[in-house]
Order: sequence, then C-alpha cells, then structure tokens
Amino acid sequence: MRIIFIIIIFFLLSCQSEEEKKMANYEKEIISLNEKIINNDKFDSLYFKRGNAYGNLSKYKESIKDYNMVIELNPKSRLSDNIGAIADYSIAIKLDSTNVNYYSERAEINRELNKHAEAIKDRTKIIQIEPSSENLLQRAYIKYDIEDYVGAVNDCQEAIRLDKKNSQAYFVSGHIRLHHFGSKQKTQGCLELSKAGELGHDKAYDLIKEKCN
Repeated sequence: MRIIFIIIIFFLLSCQSEEEKKMANYEKEIISLNEKIINNDKFDSLYFKRGNAYGNLSKYKESIKDYNMVIELNPKSRLSDNIGAIADYSIAIKLDSTNVNYYSERAEINRELNKHAEAIKDRTKIIQIEPSSENLLQRAYIKYDIEDYVGAVNDCQEAIRLDKKNSQAYFVSGHIRLHHFGSKQKTQGCLELSKAGELGHDKAYDLIKEKCN
C-alpha cells in the first residue's frame, strides 16, 4: 500500500514539474520576444507570438493588448482577420452558447494559429453539446497536431463506438498505431486499416501494402 502511495505522489510531482516547465518556457519566450520587439516594433508576428505566450500564462489583458497591436500594425493581414474573427465568434457564443457552429469555426481558426489548447477546449465543448462520432474525430485531429497520439487514438475509439461505420476513425487510429506506437501496436493498426478499407476508405489498402505486408 505504501509503495502505491509513493508512486502516486511521484506521478503527481512529475506532472506538476512538467506544468512548471511549460510555464517557465512561456516566461522565457516572453522575455526573448520583448527584446526582439524593442528592435523590431513594427513586426506584427512578434506581437502575435507574445500574445499567445501571455494567453498560455492566463495573462489575458496583456494578450489582448498584443493582439490589438497586430491589428493596428497590419489591419489587412491574415493574422488580423483571424484575431477579429475569434473576437466575433466569442461574442456570438456569449449570445448563443449552444451553437456548435460558432465553437467549430473558432476552433479551426485557433488551430490555424497554433493555439491548440484553445481549439481543443472548443472541440470539447462541441462534444458536450453534440456527442457525435464526427465531433470526436475533429478533436482527434488537433491532438494529433500536438503529438498527443494516445489522446487522438482514444478519441478515434470513442468515435468508432458511436459510429461503427466511420471509416476515417478506423483509418486515423490505425495510421497512428503504425507510425507512432511501434511494433507492439502493428497488429491492431493493420486490423483497423483493414476495417477502414472494408468500409470504403480509399487510402487504407495502400497503407496496408506499405506497413502490414
């Protein structure tokens, strides 16, 4: 019993340590960007990166200030358009907090801006409102982007549970197992690709030939 307790404490401390490392890295990134902005205060991309870092530290006032600077420096840029769109969708969500289309659009913009944590939050909210196979698959894609392969596969498995005919969920899960989980997951990965092929996925058998034969 004591050994289990020690393991739990060690796990909790390691998780805390990892979170502290992330926070420290964001602080270092802000310091670095501060120096760059002093020398290049007309570069909207620097303000955008710093705004993201502030957001990750929950310093939202500073984050918004930097995003506003992006818009001020280059109001016609893609960054400005995206930031403005996020603001619009956030207002729309306050007015209608159950409209999944608003969350979906904001999630895709955040994904494009590499704000994956925010995108996952929106995708999770969508799943809470409409727990469908497709919505779970959309969150799996974002988890794949940040190399959370276990989380992505878990979402695919839940998507399959809700819809046994979702060929893309089988394909994505099989693809991840074969490319990122090593030989121990090969058999399961190949089985999932085979199922995807049976359901009509056009790329499944090509990957089977490459990885399973």
